[in-house]
Amino acid sequence: MAKSVRTVTRANTSAPSPSSKLVLLSRLVSAAGDKMATTDTGGSAPAMLEPHQLAASLAPPTHDQQISYVVEHCNYILTQLASDSLSPSLVSHSADSQHAPVFTTLPSSSSLEAYLDQLTSAQKQADARTAHLESQLRNQLLSSLSGVKLLKQKLSSLPDDIATTEDKLLDLCEDLVIASSSTSAVPESSRDGAATLMNRLDQLHTAIDQLHKAKAYFSILAQAEDLRLAVARCDQDQAQREQALHHLSELDALVRKVEKLSAAGSEQPEVGGDEPKLVSFLRSQRSVAFKTLRKARCARLSEAIQQTGWSQANADLSTTKDEAGDPNGLSAAKLLGSERVKLAWLDVCELQDAAEQLGLLSRATAKPSSKSHSQPTQHEAITAGSDKYQPLLTTQCLVEPMLLRFRYHFDGDRSTNRLDKPEWFLSHIASLIRAQAPLFHPPTHGVPGSGGVVVRLNRAYANASSSRKPYRHIDTYAELIHGLLTPLRRKLASTMPALLDHPSLLAHTVFQALTFDADLAESFPPSLTVLGGAGTRKISDDILDNTEWFNRWLDGEKEFALRRFEEIVNAADAWAIGSSDSVADDDEQVFYSAGSTNTEDEVEGQRTTKSARSTMEILESVSERYRPLPSLSQRLSFLAIVQLPILRSYAQRLTRSLDAFESLSSAFARAMPGEITSATSGSGTSDSDMVKGLRGLGRLVKALLSAQYVCEELERWSETSAFVELSSALDSTQEGRQLALGLRKDQGVEEDRELDAASLGMLLRRGLKRGAAVARPLAAGSSGSAVGSGEAGVGTPKLGDVGSRQVLNEWGRFGVWEEPRMKFGDIAARAVMAVERLITSEVLELLRPYVLRRWDQQEQEEDAEEETIPTPTLIPSLSMFSSHLGHLASILPKETLLPIYRHVSSSVANALVERIVMAGGSKRFTFAGGVRFERDLKEGWLGVVRELVEANAGKRDGALGRRPEAPWKPVLDAATLLRLPSSTSGAGKGADGVTLAKAVQIVFDATDEGGVKGEEYKVLLERLGNVDDTKINVREVLRRRVEVWK
Repeated sequence: MAKSVRTVTRANTSAPSPSSKLVLLSRLVSAAGDKMATTDTGGSAPAMLEPHQLAASLAPPTHDQQISYVVEHCNYILTQLASDSLSPSLVSHSADSQHAPVFTTLPSSSSLEAYLDQLTSAQKQADARTAHLESQLRNQLLSSLSGVKLLKQKLSSLPDDIATTEDKLLDLCEDLVIASSSTSAVPESSRDGAATLMNRLDQLHTAIDQLHKAKAYFSILAQAEDLRLAVARCDQDQAQREQALHHLSELDALVRKVEKLSAAGSEQPEVGGDEPKLVSFLRSQRSVAFKTLRKARCARLSEAIQQTGWSQANADLSTTKDEAGDPNGLSAAKLLGSERVKLAWLDVCELQDAAEQLGLLSRATAKPSSKSHSQPTQHEAITAGSDKYQPLLTTQCLVEPMLLRFRYHFDGDRSTNRLDKPEWFLSHIASLIRAQAPLFHPPTHGVPGSGGVVVRLNRAYANASSSRKPYRHIDTYAELIHGLLTPLRRKLASTMPALLDHPSLLAHTVFQALTFDADLAESFPPSLTVLGGAGTRKISDDILDNTEWFNRWLDGEKEFALRRFEEIVNAADAWAIGSSDSVADDDEQVFYSAGSTNTEDEVEGQRTTKSARSTMEILESVSERYRPLPSLSQRLSFLAIVQLPILRSYAQRLTRSLDAFESLSSAFARAMPGEITSATSGSGTSDSDMVKGLRGLGRLVKALLSAQYVCEELERWSETSAFVELSSALDSTQEGRQLALGLRKDQGVEEDRELDAASLGMLLRRGLKRGAAVARPLAAGSSGSAVGSGEAGVGTPKLGDVGSRQVLNEWGRFGVWEEPRMKFGDIAARAVMAVERLITSEVLELLRPYVLRRWDQQEQEEDAEEETIPTPTLIPSLSMFSSHLGHLASILPKETLLPIYRHVSSSVANALVERIVMAGGSKRFTFAGGVRFERDLKEGWLGVVRELVEANAGKRDGALGRRPEAPWKPVLDAATLLRLPSSTSGAGKGADGVTLAKAVQIVFDATDEGGVKGEEYKVLLERLGNVDDTKINVREVLRRRVEVWK
């Protein structure tokens, strides 16, 4: 049935009519009925039916069953028709749709007609496609035939080509053989010629390999060049700027890959040396690409900032207070309100992050450290302004307009660019930092939206992604200071070579740099930064860390200080101390120590010479210069090279002056040159007159005041924090111990020089004082062993003594000033002794006539009344004693005057006892003589003392102490014993009720051999005024009375 339907359908396909369609439909229905009947019967052999099943089997199908069978038959027939007439694509679609029937209900005539129309159009398409394929096949057959003809022609000419190639190959072989025979021996056989040909072929293969390598080499170069150009090209287009960073990453990956291959190939000996050049070229390409990208993006940011008008308004230092002091003012609004600035800021920040990830830039120092970017050297703090500091690219663009005025004034030949005015460009940078600090003001904790412009722009960039959180905590102050200190350091470095030949300008520049660093550290302390408390780079370190520059500065300071010192000590008024100085050829001026007031007590206590005061002022100024230096060795260099030599030189001048004084005043009377005496040697007086009277005393007092003042200043300095820290560092650190050793060795060398240049008298004095070890032979270059270090600081320490307490204890209480303080203390003590000897010797010299006076002659009463008290022969001594002590009392402070007075008075008192009372044997005094001796003592010597005390009554506790008569106790006791009345003298008992006879009896009984000084003896001494029998011999004094016969 299907075959009949297919035949009818094909016959009627060309022109179907409505009647034919109805006939077709009726046939389909009948065919469906037949099939349904066949289906009901099962299509198999009839089975045996039960009687009750016959009715159901013989019943006709229902209407629904007939319709479902017709639909199923239509789906089957129409699918078969489509397989014969449709195109392959429709056939495959129909095959895929077999599981989905065409009709689910009984189709109408219109649906069948539409489906037949679709089959007709598909048949037409299939016919057209078949015709097209036949034409293509015909064309391909024709082209294949033509190709076969060409191949046949080439095949026929191939034997001729082979023959031609063989001929050329033979010619080449012959040429190779001839060429090899011209440079070497002719091959003995054809085998040698073949070997030569093989070598040539190997060379050709090697050349081919090299060409292949060169091709790969240049392909890498071309790839790198293309990526570099792509980076620049993409950055110009705003839509492709992110792609520019991607190309930069690709270029970096290419470089790293080549580096890795180069590192792996460098281990193979056969690899050539071209790869390192390739690596360097690729690195340069990457660097050029990054620099181009950075330059373009920074230029866009700078242009955007300039268009806001901020750069002109804020780079000027004359901005108003509101605009420069308020971070939320007009300048902040201009930058924050510009979308171009924000976009350009974002691009530059992205470039910095990408460069840090690729290793093209180190991590920005102002960023806080994170786990992924840990600082490799956390122990080494990186300061703002240092060479290791990595700034943000954005802040560099922001700081650049601020430096325009700086470069205009200080980088050219302007009149403002002067070597002698470093404070101009330093103050300019300091003003810029203060003026622009509000723009970089860090955020306030707990205040949202706070901070300057830089903080807000960085915060806007950080809020876009969680990976940008470090930008929320940028140390903006460090960025500002670094951006302004970097050109300042360059300016200072370019200026320093021109200053090396001008010590004064160099010292002034260093001082200004130290001042700038101190002011900057005070304004921006390290504790306010997040850079680990590193703070800022000191511009003075650029000078101090350069050994040549520091040494030039040190030499300049030394030359200046020594020149000033020579001018001071050689001046005419170098040794002037005050108006009370009666030396006619000296300027009468008074100089006091620093910080003194005008009260009388302080003036009297701090008087000094001009040379001592000026010398200490020089040393104080040097201390001010090196006190801010951070290096212990540098500070010690100033102390050892500048200050200590000046102190030694000044001490040598004072020592030579005392040597000359002692030499002129000695029995030899040798003329020794001295600085203090040289200024008056041309006055027409003899050398001996210069060391006598007030002249000699004045010169000793000048040396004494100078040495004492230096000692007091050194003691004051040793208690300041700077020198306490210096002494502690020398004692507690290994570096300090090494430097201390070097300083002690230098002091030992200087001491050797002093000994070599010393006079014989000085060496004898030192030998007596310090021992024979100090007064060693003066032979230059003596190979004797060095004297070990002692408690007095004598000798040179050994290397093995470094760090031992034996060496370090030599610094003593006064630290680094211990050695000069001891030296000036010795000079002061020596001057005091000279003063005491001078006064005592001159007073006792004029006392000679008084000593020769007879005290045992009976004078007439009227003659005794006419002779004045004190005795006329005593007046010269009293006058000398009064003038000397009065001069000292008007100049010296009480602390110095009182010991001198006591020593001089004690010496004079002992001399009176020894020369007048005890000398000449017994029975020298009568009662009248004893009374006159007592009156001369009380009204003469003690009268002078009372006048001095009254003249200096303004001084606290008295200039000569609370008991000025105390040093005269021995002679007063002797006078008391000599004036005791006796029965033979015609006088009664004394005021104390003790007679001479009673005193003699008690004393002689107590002091006889086997006698005991009992209570009666002690009571006698108390009644006589507490006579001190330890200072005088009471028995011998009593024997000086003519009445005593024992």
